[in-house]
Amino acid sequence: MCYSIYLFHGALLYILHDHLIQPLFTLEKGQWPTNLLPLATLTILTLIVCSAAYKYIERPSMLWGSPKK
Repeated sequence: MCYSIYLFHGALLYILHDHLIQPLFTLEKGQWPTNLLPLATLTILTLIVCSAAYKYIERPSMLWGSPKK
């Protein structure tokens, strides 16, 4: 699953931050207690999407090169 996270995390963080976190929350530089909820939400959503990518993209593609029984 690490490879799915590696591949998708950058794009997901960019998209989720600009289209979900920024409109819903006010992020202030240097105010980590205020920013904790949006950052935790961003992290959890990223891991959920990457888990789905692992299950539906990476796992099935692992079987492509295996010999048929």
